Amino acid sequence: MKYNRKTGSGDNRCVAVALSAHHLLTVCLTIVLLAFALSLTAHPLRATTADMATYRRLSEKSTAMLMKKAGTFLHSPNGQDSALLYYTIVANRYNEDGIGDAERKECITAMNNAGYLYYAF
Repeated sequence: MKYNRKTGSGDNRCVAVALSAHHLLTVCLTIVLLAFALSLTAHPLRATTADMATYRRLSEKSTAMLMKKAGTFLHSPNGQDSALLYYTIVANRYNEDGIGDAERKECITAMNNAGYLYYAF
């Protein structure tokens, strides 16, 4: 960037120093943000054995029970993460063989509700 001013040379030096400080600040903030972003991806969250056991146990429950429980959690304070778990289990049943149209509609409702949770929370 070039800034030409028709004033004394002292004013031009002030503009150059201000631009240098601005660029230095921009570079420093960029480095800090990159370091923060790398720290987020360095240790991704992993499900524990207990989490997987809970998921397997809940996967054996009926779709109607899971949807009812998800609705209960959805309307409770700080229960949205649990509701998302229940909706995800139901939504994953969509492509299973042998489910009827009514259950497939419940899967679609669960997908829609999970999308709402991602959007709103």
